[in-house]
Amino acid sequence: MNPNSKSLLLYVKICSCLLITTTSQAAVLQVQNLDDTGLGSLRAAIESAEPGDTIRFSPSLNDQTIALDTGQLTIRKTLTIDATDLGDGIAIDAGNLSRILFVNDNDPEILQEVTIQGVSFRNGEVEFDDGGGVDNYENLHLIDCSFENNKASNGGGLRIRENSRATLVNCRFSGNSVSLAGGGVYCESSQTYFEKCEFESNQANTGGGIYNRNSDSTLAQCSFETNNAAGGASIYNVASNPIILGCSFNGGAAAFGGALYNTGSSPAILNCTFALNRSSVFGGALYNSSESNPTLINCSLAAHSSGPESGVIHNIDSSTTAINCIIWSQSIPVSGMPLSAESNHNLIEGIEGADDPQFTRSPDFVTKDYGDLTLSPESSAIDAGNHDAYLAASGPNQDLRGYIRLWDSPAIPNVGSGSITYLDLGAFEFIPLSGPPTITLVGESDLKIYFGVTWVDPGANTLDGFGGSPDLVVSGETVDTALPGVYIVTYDTIDQIGIPAIQVTRRVTVRNRTPLHDWATANGVSFDSLAFDEQDTPRSLSYLEKFAFGLGPEAQSTPIEIENATIASLGPPRSQLIAISNPPRIHYHLPRRKNAESLGLTYSVETSEDLTSWNRIQQEGTVTASSPDIEVVRFDLPLSSSPCFVRTSIAFEQ
Repeated sequence: MNPNSKSLLLYVKICSCLLITTTSQAAVLQVQNLDDTGLGSLRAAIESAEPGDTIRFSPSLNDQTIALDTGQLTIRKTLTIDATDLGDGIAIDAGNLSRILFVNDNDPEILQEVTIQGVSFRNGEVEFDDGGGVDNYENLHLIDCSFENNKASNGGGLRIRENSRATLVNCRFSGNSVSLAGGGVYCESSQTYFEKCEFESNQANTGGGIYNRNSDSTLAQCSFETNNAAGGASIYNVASNPIILGCSFNGGAAAFGGALYNTGSSPAILNCTFALNRSSVFGGALYNSSESNPTLINCSLAAHSSGPESGVIHNIDSSTTAINCIIWSQSIPVSGMPLSAESNHNLIEGIEGADDPQFTRSPDFVTKDYGDLTLSPESSAIDAGNHDAYLAASGPNQDLRGYIRLWDSPAIPNVGSGSITYLDLGAFEFIPLSGPPTITLVGESDLKIYFGVTWVDPGANTLDGFGGSPDLVVSGETVDTALPGVYIVTYDTIDQIGIPAIQVTRRVTVRNRTPLHDWATANGVSFDSLAFDEQDTPRSLSYLEKFAFGLGPEAQSTPIEIENATIASLGPPRSQLIAISNPPRIHYHLPRRKNAESLGLTYSVETSEDLTSWNRIQQEGTVTASSPDIEVVRFDLPLSSSPCFVRTSIAFEQ
């Protein structure tokens, strides 16, 4: 914080329906209703907000829809619109009457920071203009947002304008359409980052999902399903060199480029899958023209269809480099111009590999219908990759599923190359699985501990299918021995290839405070010190025995022996408390009498698990003048193995 700024003053101002919480630096405005205009509306909040403010929504608006009747919303300042507190977010629907949101401060030299979370943009539409859902000129951050059924000339869902920026995380584009380019998103001369975004059933003339012009976008872990266009069903790149990492392209349909269309563009594509895409003319998966030179590393391409003279990859005045890839379809694998000379270690249908003739064999995917492109144990793609090329391309240490790369299969001979040869072809590493890792608790799964003692978690042991012991992660409730109750402690682990164990839990019961704790507190004894030592000190067994029987400090006899027990005094003479953990036998030694008269006695043993309810066992006996110097009274206590307390006392009669 700036040392010269005023101390934070928090106050609340209520204006009919608009709640405003302000500080010395920014304000939080709350939308109170679904109205298009007026107090409490989202439009009023945007207009009244100062730069840097945040707009949130009343909990009553969860999963509701704001219908726009008076035109688009406009943001011209740095602002955050956050609907994540609602759980299910909120929707803004333009009813095909207008664009939904326009983000522009009319100053190209300064980019305003605009963040929107948890908002759905539906049915925005502009004719002869761009950005049916959102038209952006600033630095836009979209998190957990969706764009549904929006229409425009370009950028049906979202238009990213020249020299602007955008970051999209966990966003979804479905059913958007345009007459020209970018059914989902249109990026022009901009920097855009997509992470874990979904594009489904979007339509365009070019770029059903995304259209990039002079834009080096980055896509990580995104999915494209059943998008449609004349060119580039999923992505259309013009003079752009995007990085595409860990993405899937499935079921796209186009005349040219069932998944990607590249013109004058050279994308880098790593750990991606292309399946069941189709083109009616050229390029079942990729169409490359005008000196496009894409590079595919560890990608899996399968089951594509295209025109009678076209392949899965079609090159016109272009060259594609493929390394560690699987290209296996029911059509020609590569048409137009061949793969570049730098291509190596590929398993391509109908093309004999230069490194090993087995590369002409089927990759043996798990399913024959290409619905699952992971490798079966018999696949010739296992341990057949070029490790050095993968690292040179900054290939991540995880495959498309998140499993670790470079996992060797000892039972399969390595046929690849590089400093380490065990790298599989395609987007998925074959992992010889032997089930998830296991967690075994140390000690009981249901523990009872006493108030105030120090809680030490016994822990658990882990074992994975590779003979290792992955790290144990302990979470759940924190055991507080000063607060009696039941606590659930959870234990998790994950093995080296990302497979989690079945979670294990332990139930810990902290018992209520007892008279024993009162005694320990009064005598300055730690609750952890109730297992006493053998020295004649205020904490020792012998001292407490003397106290319990009213003996003076000069007494030399040790009148009691206890097996499997810990003794403590409750305070009154001739009473004691014994905490036991196993069924003990108590041998009771009476002190020698110094006269010849008979002595009657009553010896009582009471047991309890909670120090509030007691079960008494009583025995009577007589010590006569003819008795030995020491009389021994024995009790076998009828106790279970559960921890409990034993209270003893003895009464004498002459």
